[in-house]
Amino acid sequence: MKERKITVYPKTTYSLRSTCEKWGVKKSRGHEKRLLLITGSGRSGTTYAAKTMQAVGLDIPHEKVGAHGTSSLFFLVDSDWYPMLPWYPGRNHVGERRSDFEFEYVVQIVRHPLKTIPSIGKIFNGLNYELFEEQGVIPKGIKNKMLRCAYMYYELNMLAEKQADPSIQGIPCLVLSAVGLNADLDRALALGARATLSKRESRKERDDGPSAAWPFVLAAGPANRPGSKYWCGVPRLPSRSAAVSRVSCRT
Repeated sequence: MKERKITVYPKTTYSLRSTCEKWGVKKSRGHEKRLLLITGSGRSGTTYAAKTMQAVGLDIPHEKVGAHGTSSLFFLVDSDWYPMLPWYPGRNHVGERRSDFEFEYVVQIVRHPLKTIPSIGKIFNGLNYELFEEQGVIPKGIKNKMLRCAYMYYELNMLAEKQADPSIQGIPCLVLSAVGLNADLDRALALGARATLSKRESRKERDDGPSAAWPFVLAAGPANRPGSKYWCGVPRLPSRSAAVSRVSCRT
């Protein structure tokens, strides 16, 4: 892809005090083909999936497009800008955008909302919310942070489901098989997990307790539909070993 000038956009709402920046490029006339886009709501296992794929030799970085694809929540939308994090140089799709690429397969990762929503609130910076508000994915002006995170979980998963290939299901290594790549299942799982879950990260996951999220999961309008796959009144999300039209990477 031809190198383009990076435009820096002004920060507006949630990001005014953030050290991150809004960087983007204009649309290109053409696009490049890649094998795989792994996506989800964020805090659902995209880093784990990227490291698992890299562990078996595939160039699928986290939030940057490699030779085989990428694992990223940001590529749910084609935006004029994406969050640029100074502490992650060369990542977060600097110099590229969703419309630059055509992916042969799109896979959605789903993680249980009572673990994902508090983690979104703890880890996401203001630009994450700002991006998906500007794209019309989540409602604007939700002041309650936990409720905003619940909307992020639900709406981003719904968007990912619309884009995902319904024929692919299972844990990451079964995805490799589904897209026609041969990989050692045990080796991929072992290397991917070891690359991702340090003691510090495991401890951080334990700290992301679900109790505070529960009322807001039920309060979020769209997430409180009994017919929805993402409704939390009755557990309906896939386990680690199975999924319906989606990939469950962590539970």
